[in-house]
Amino acid sequence: MMRTAELARTNAECARLLVDLEAKSREPERLSLRDSVTGLNRRDFDRQLDSWLRDSARQHATLAVAMFDIDHFSSRSMTGTVTRSAMKSSRRPPY
Repeated sequence: MMRTAELARTNAECARLLVDLEAKSREPERLSLRDSVTGLNRRDFDRQLDSWLRDSARQHATLAVAMFDIDHFSSRSMTGTVTRSAMKSSRRPPY
């Protein structure tokens, strides 16, 4: 009976360690996709851009994309503020 309890504790610990390992193995990918300043997800941006490109081609419409290089601002919070401001001032086409 004691051996069974010991095996149950060991199995529970292995299960906990496996969950922890799986979470940690996903962390590098998550960090590589998310911009640390803006919080934007690069993969989501790529999908959205692809959707916009298809929409504009289907509608025979022009698509404008603005990119800002804002690496030299004095702080990360200022960079995030500028990014959020640019996003608020942009608009989606009416179609």
